[in-house]
Amino acid sequence: MVVDVWASWCPTCAAQEPIIEKLTSSPEFSSVTVFKVAFDKQKDVVQALGPQRRSTLI
Repeated sequence: MVVDVWASWCPTCAAQEPIIEKLTSSPEFSSVTVFKVAFDKQKDVVQALGPQRRSTLI
């Protein structure tokens, strides 16, 4: 499982998105589930996970 802490306005998040999609569509990572957490809208989840900034993968 991977948690992707992202924001729609974040250029780093935008750059990471196609890479994450490509990786998770490959057979080697087909069992990996990616949960996206909205940095600005899901503050309670962000606080519980502890990332300091968006574009963090946990």
